[in-house]
Amino acid sequence: MPIMTVASRTEQWEALLGRMNYWFASPCLKTIRAAIATIAGLEMELAPVWLVVIAPPSTGKTMMYVSLGRASSHHFVTHNVLLSGLMSMEQGREGKGVLAGRIKGLWLVPELADFFTMKEGQQSSLFSTMRDLFDQDFSREARGKREVWQGRMNFLGGGTEIIDRMRLIMQEMGDRFITVRPQIARTQASRKKLDLQAGQEKRVREDIAASVRPLISGLAPVAMSDFYGARIAALADLAAVCRTPVEYNYNREIIEVAAPEGGMRLYSTFTALVKADAATHGLAEVGPEQFSLACEIAYDTMPKQRGRIMRLFTDPDLELPRSDIAQTYGRKWAGNLSYYLDALEAVCALSYRSDVNRGKVYRLHDDLQETVHRINSLEA
Repeated sequence: MPIMTVASRTEQWEALLGRMNYWFASPCLKTIRAAIATIAGLEMELAPVWLVVIAPPSTGKTMMYVSLGRASSHHFVTHNVLLSGLMSMEQGREGKGVLAGRIKGLWLVPELADFFTMKEGQQSSLFSTMRDLFDQDFSREARGKREVWQGRMNFLGGGTEIIDRMRLIMQEMGDRFITVRPQIARTQASRKKLDLQAGQEKRVREDIAASVRPLISGLAPVAMSDFYGARIAALADLAAVCRTPVEYNYNREIIEVAAPEGGMRLYSTFTALVKADAATHGLAEVGPEQFSLACEIAYDTMPKQRGRIMRLFTDPDLELPRSDIAQTYGRKWAGNLSYYLDALEAVCALSYRSDVNRGKVYRLHDDLQETVHRINSLEA
């Protein structure tokens, strides 16, 4: 298939967004781009991208975003996945063998939280297998013989905000996921769109998939300059620190802080995401629009309330009293603000000093100030 020009890609994007806006009320462009980049990254054989769309229940995340993955010829869907069905590499057995004969796979999971309801032993085994699939090399002993799978696996799933409370479990497998949090439209138009979709779910999925396929076809390699590479590496370091799990007792007192993950896995994932996004726009090199997308995903990958606070500190030299943070944070969550600020202090993302007039005044931790300076760098 011929490589598309920027103009051709623009037309394809406009066609897709036209269909999305026809079927859905105010679809989130950031989330659409991230989902399509996850699909395109598999086609381009880039580093794995395991993306989870986090949104409240019944907000359309599966139909609107996860179903975009059905455009890929490599996709498969699981719901309440059984480990035997995921791991079996035998063909011809109904309900088993999703890895059988599959060198590339786009794993679609409508609700990731189902994985956290498994028994502890099943959950540990599943997460161990998922880790190997992400790392593109899985094997096991089965019925007296060794089965080996080597290939590429990307993941596109949905989940509710309960996932933010599962960080300790996810870290045990070495957290492979990045997250995106779409803006949610709650309007009269939303209800009208639901009426439009009623009874036509299959047609909606097929219509959207048909609009996505041109965008993930004929993709050319994309370069990334050292300028953007350094900034995305800094974004990965920031996200890695700020999503470090913190464990509490029943009094909501911190009793343990996990060791922060390294930023290299996130760097590889962010790099694959921005290169794939650039390719779907017909660009030969990662540019400012892709870097902006990476910034959004980096903050979305943090637990929600931590990410909201950290977005206030994009100026590395800024100091904010707690009262100013509370005012910006909003009345709904102000009562829990100390809980989230304490967590960010515990993971060495923020620090504070006491001021006689202003109380606690927060700033970026010394270890992160240079990181944010690199993110904000304007020197090519």
